[in-house]
Amino acid sequence: MLDKLAHIEKRYLELREQMMNPDIISDQKKSVQMSREISGLQDIYNLTQEYKKYEKQIEEAKEIIENEVDEDMVDMAKEELKE
Repeated sequence: MLDKLAHIEKRYLELREQMMNPDIISDQKKSVQMSREISGLQDIYNLTQEYKKYEKQIEEAKEIIENEVDEDMVDMAKEELKE
């Protein structure tokens, strides 16, 4: 599943970059087509970014739990994992 999301993310970023190309901007038909594709990928891209953010936060919390000696920090990390 993550491979498929990575492919969608890559495609979305490629399309956004291509939309800045003056040749694409001047070709109204192609520009509209690409805009529609970008629009269709936008929600998936945003959710993928949000997923990555939470995945990173989970990893950081686990690292704190494993390595931190301050019990307050460990408790905060455990609470964050629950959320």
